[in-house]
Amino acid sequence: MSDGAWSDRPQITQYAPYFAGGILAQHIVAKGSSIEALVLLGAAFLLSCREVASGVGWMQAHFGFSPSLAQLLAANVVVCGLFGGALLLRRRIAPTPLVLMLGGLTYPLYLLHQEVGTLWLNALSPAVGRWVALALVLAALLSASFVISFFIEKPIRKPLISLLLPPLNMMASKLRRHRPA
Repeated sequence: MSDGAWSDRPQITQYAPYFAGGILAQHIVAKGSSIEALVLLGAAFLLSCREVASGVGWMQAHFGFSPSLAQLLAANVVVCGLFGGALLLRRRIAPTPLVLMLGGLTYPLYLLHQEVGTLWLNALSPAVGRWVALALVLAALLSASFVISFFIEKPIRKPLISLLLPPLNMMASKLRRHRPA
């Protein structure tokens, strides 16, 4: 087992393929697809498959079990496939209130799932079993994500943008003026 040292935790670089995929998806939506963007998206997918394999040992050490490599790779293919499908079907899936609400849950859920979710799973599993704990923690994390998204993020979004945008625009214009030719 781990002593909880920072070096034992997954590092940001393990998630780099997913961040790169998100950035490339935004680029494709904004600028259209290109061979280069699609090749880089494919590379991000292949790197994500490599990184998911490195998580097996970490899961084993922290949870006492881990899905098999084949199961992890299959889950990665499904997640990346859903993401790719959403990217391809973006013009056919209307931004309904439900779709927008689900999209609003993703970032708070991302922030909460590893630290808070792991803590709660470890605390609840011995008392109620791992599958009941998983269901309870999933419900709690989705509820917390909803509260964060709609009662914290949404109300402060516009004031925060109006506060930060003018200084950012001024800094960008200064950078453009001082850029070497």
